[in-house]
Amino acid sequence: MKTLVIVDMQNDFFDEAITLIDNPMYNCNHNVEYIIPVIQGLVAHAIKLHWPIIFVEYTGFGKTMEEIYELTESYRKQQTIPKNEPNGAPAILNTVQNKNWPLNIIVCGLYGNVCVSETVAGLLYLTNEITISIITDAVWPDYCSRTKNGEEILIISDKILRESSCAVK
Repeated sequence: MKTLVIVDMQNDFFDEAITLIDNPMYNCNHNVEYIIPVIQGLVAHAIKLHWPIIFVEYTGFGKTMEEIYELTESYRKQQTIPKNEPNGAPAILNTVQNKNWPLNIIVCGLYGNVCVSETVAGLLYLTNEITISIITDAVWPDYCSRTKNGEEILIISDKILRESSCAVK
């Protein structure tokens, strides 16, 4: 069993992301609109397999997009958690531990270069008992980590498993 974590798929962030598509800093293998149906598919898959789902929302930037959230309205194993900084790891770990949900985490969402990468790094820092899979088809822009001096590097590592959205089992 796994826990699906959806980071910052909020209307305000999504509307901003659309304006950044032509910015070379956000060069990505896919267009931001592409991730919506991929994340919807992940949510449907998680519900079918009875996986818990966590929506992480950055305070002050609206709610999770209705076309994603509405899929879970009657699903009991879902939780929305707020955060006040890019790293949502403390709130995620607290929720997972309090609800006794799996520490086998699937991550997707907006701003792979900031909020998604900071959250993944935070989770890896907080516990050694976690497995994290990043669904690269469901992250925009491309997932990357940051070095100490702020340079972006693309993660290609066995430590963080990169899966295609159709290969999640």
